[in-house]
Amino acid sequence: MDYVTSQPTAVCAKSRIETSASMESLLKSPMKLILLTDDNECQNVTNICGERGSCTNTAGSYYCICVSGYTSTGLAEFQPNDGTECIDIDECQSGQICGPNSRCHNKNGSFYCTCQRDYIPTSGTKHFDPETGMSNITEPQSLLKEIVKQTSGELTSVQVIAYVEALCRSALTLSAEGKDSTVKPSVINSTLTKLVKAVNNLVEKDELVAWSRMKEERREHTITKLLHTVEESALSLANNYKTPTELEIKATDMELKLFTFNARHTKAKLSVTMGGDHINLTPKLRPEEDRNGSVSAVFVRYDSISDILKPSSEPGVTDYSRYAEAGEITVNSQVIAAAVRPADVYQLDHVTFTLRHNEPVDTQADVTSCAFWEYEADLLRGRWATHGCRTLHVTSNATTCSCTHLTHFAILMSSGRANLVAHHTVLTRITQLGMIISLICLSMCIFTFWFFSEIQSTRTTIHKNLCCSLFMAEFVFLVGINMNTHKVSCG
Repeated sequence: MDYVTSQPTAVCAKSRIETSASMESLLKSPMKLILLTDDNECQNVTNICGERGSCTNTAGSYYCICVSGYTSTGLAEFQPNDGTECIDIDECQSGQICGPNSRCHNKNGSFYCTCQRDYIPTSGTKHFDPETGMSNITEPQSLLKEIVKQTSGELTSVQVIAYVEALCRSALTLSAEGKDSTVKPSVINSTLTKLVKAVNNLVEKDELVAWSRMKEERREHTITKLLHTVEESALSLANNYKTPTELEIKATDMELKLFTFNARHTKAKLSVTMGGDHINLTPKLRPEEDRNGSVSAVFVRYDSISDILKPSSEPGVTDYSRYAEAGEITVNSQVIAAAVRPADVYQLDHVTFTLRHNEPVDTQADVTSCAFWEYEADLLRGRWATHGCRTLHVTSNATTCSCTHLTHFAILMSSGRANLVAHHTVLTRITQLGMIISLICLSMCIFTFWFFSEIQSTRTTIHKNLCCSLFMAEFVFLVGINMNTHKVSCG
């Protein structure tokens, strides 16, 4: 019994040992490693997601996503066997992606832009991408430096608009950084200098052609945005000065002066002279205890934007239309701007300014008016207006004005001499028409007196000779009245 019992036990023990060895051998076999390795469909299957998709492998599976320029008809992560595919995105449907004065052209997976007639791209190529250039620059110092560099030569209308938009972006950044108390004065001065150089490049005389090629509505909106950007940027940077400061920056076609001071130490008047033009700010009289805080004042003078801001003479457009009867309206001075912040600390009573005329005026025949560039900050569509301003004194070379608010000021002139020229032209045409009719009638009289024998007499002979004399006199007057170059022959 004992022998029979022990044998199965030994056999069972041996069996367990053999089974354990077999498992260990199986775990170490290459076949086990192959079974545990994932099948990378992205590598092993050719173009599994198609030409418009990108394959991403996962453990035991994979998924596809559409490449740039295409969108999925289903989920963003999909497998092609579920019926989902990638279709082209029409970027031109998303609005003014190419910017003003340009056209968008869609193509598979992308798009390109071309300029409208009479415009050229800034990249120098016929087809361009609006994302190239300064779109990735967000730091204001670098942005202003790049704008100064790229606006140093002649610009097109599209470029002027684009760089004004870029300056507007920098102004938003400067406004955000205006609360930074760690900015050094040297950095502020450098930023203001770059700002003046960039704006000067956009409004200098060489760029007037580019401005003139814009439509009137676009031009007024762009120049208003530029003027507003300069004012806001300068005031935002001035907030970083911690001590009273006076700064002057000059460029070829513009000049900027900046002052920061304590409101308690405010003088009776704040006077500034720029390029022969004078401007005085007179604050309201207030108790000293009510005047507390730092005040920033910015003055800017533009030498070359008079033609850009040339007013329209259409009736009803602005309140200066009543001057249109005297002749063409022009901006007959440089444009000078003044801004103060905060306005509740430095409460303005009135501003007085004297601007020199670009062209001498006839105080008897010409009409001059003190005007300012009026606009709303949210719309940025400006126009000349005169309410709140009055003329104090006019000479042939300068005009002195007084206004109750701060903004961009200039002198508008309506030339009475231009009106006289217009009247002279009308009278000349009427005279010429009357003489032509008279010559026709005299010709008929001469023909009658000459060829009708029934009425021949001494009296008709006298009438005939008189008509011939009048005909010759009027004909010579009509043909030769303006031929006065040969003075000897005319004498």
